[in-house]
Amino acid sequence: MPQLASGDMGREKSLSLQHKRSLAFGGLIGPLVVPLGMLPIMIIGELSTADPTGPHLAMIFVALLVFALPFTYAVTWVLVVPAAIWLRRRQALSAFGLCAWCALIGPVTANVYLRALAGEIGSVEPVTYLIWAGFGLVSGAAFCLASGIPLTARKS
Repeated sequence: MPQLASGDMGREKSLSLQHKRSLAFGGLIGPLVVPLGMLPIMIIGELSTADPTGPHLAMIFVALLVFALPFTYAVTWVLVVPAAIWLRRRQALSAFGLCAWCALIGPVTANVYLRALAGEIGSVEPVTYLIWAGFGLVSGAAFCLASGIPLTARKS
């Protein structure tokens, strides 16, 4: 078994103190929040219409779980986990910073997702970008809670 130099052990210890649980655990939990949170909202919206239909509810379920869930996992593992690792290596990992990053990428990734599903989505109201940023923020907050990332960075 290779020996770590004392400086390496100190670095390894300081990296692990920046969050209480595995970033991989955050990568498993964070992406679930938005699609599963949207499911009851969309079902309630459909049921509140004059003529709710079972097949349309099934389409909502399939769209969210078959398309949105894999997409949010891809975004998390390609854009969020690497950002968390990058921040951790710089002793700057915090829920505030990572949630800000997630809020910034939320509108971009939502736009990509909708264009991939529907092709051209037409003009988007500015408030929609705020909602998408909110989705990113909520997903980022779930990632941080699951990983045990503190609100502010812990410097060693």
